[in-house]
Amino acid sequence: MTATAWSTYTLSLYSRAGLYVRPLDMFQSFSATRTVNAVGSATLTLPYSERLWNQTQKDSVIDVWRQGADGPSRRLMGGIWLVIKRELALAANGERTITLICVDQIDILRRYAILFDASTAQANKSGYAESIIKGVVTDNLTVANAGLYRPGLAGYLAVEPDAARGYSPIAIAASWQNCLSVCAQVARSSTQYGSYLCFDFAVNNVGPLALTFCCSAGQRGIDRSPSSTVPLVMSDTNGAFGTATYTEDFASSASFVLCGGQSSAGVTSTATAVDPTLDAVSPFAHSEVYVSQQLSADSNTLATQATDGLRMNRPSLEVSNVAINQSPALRYGTSFDFGDRFTASVGNQMLAVRLESLTVAYGAGNGETISGTLRSEYSP
Repeated sequence: MTATAWSTYTLSLYSRAGLYVRPLDMFQSFSATRTVNAVGSATLTLPYSERLWNQTQKDSVIDVWRQGADGPSRRLMGGIWLVIKRELALAANGERTITLICVDQIDILRRYAILFDASTAQANKSGYAESIIKGVVTDNLTVANAGLYRPGLAGYLAVEPDAARGYSPIAIAASWQNCLSVCAQVARSSTQYGSYLCFDFAVNNVGPLALTFCCSAGQRGIDRSPSSTVPLVMSDTNGAFGTATYTEDFASSASFVLCGGQSSAGVTSTATAVDPTLDAVSPFAHSEVYVSQQLSADSNTLATQATDGLRMNRPSLEVSNVAINQSPALRYGTSFDFGDRFTASVGNQMLAVRLESLTVAYGAGNGETISGTLRSEYSP
């Protein structure tokens, strides 16, 4: 157990079979990053001992709990950490240390691919984004397949019931593709179409390991937007940000979308959508994108696709390189956490954002630091 000004950390080591091994209270430094719909990483440095070296193996599990000064103990960012690399270092003064490099539970999804032919239902799916993502996980992770040497993770992994959330219709033809890449692209497409969706493995237990694959709509964490019951504003003027970089990226944006549908007698059915505000920025601001919807000639369908295409090609807005200053009024784990939705302000730029990536670090000389990336909910 290690205490900081704002928190107390408790780290434990479990075997890859899910058996408790030992506490890791003697750690020297720890840093963990989780990112929505992507593999997270962690690095842990400890004093060397032969026993500890022998106790850590590939996929040993490190469980990190953090108790805030004014809140209950919680598993850090809802993550567990699987060891994928070990280092034994010798310093000039003779000191030896062990460094464990880890990934979070999302890496389990990255380890599988859709190993089914293009003609199969496992490779071809359509419907709501959530339904597709959970179908991919169910088909490839939970079901044993001796021909593919897959043991099946049904004993460790459950999939929560499908709530048919996210954008519809989305379609995939994903034969031979990586499961994480496919699921991330489906979630990204749903968000681009205006229906935010993310996924994770909820940790029910570590010894033995029990996970539930789940999806979240709106935001991964807590809604702290102005209309919520717990609104939050982080800004440079209220002291929340130590550092922050606000970025507007127009490189891939479009102000005009033409959607082309079915053709008849050489004439293509079309619909358009335009962003007049973006179009008026400069004489050269007009930027065009063509979207194909060859399965339909219906004017309403084409108009919807054109509008969706305009949304997918909006400018990208984010606040990166964020160092968050904790204070009695702004405490990590109580006031905000990974995946929360709130308002951020840098200079005179105010954005509705989600905390899409969060890094929590502790070092004996630096104490606890919190940093991350805030992405505008209006960005594609």
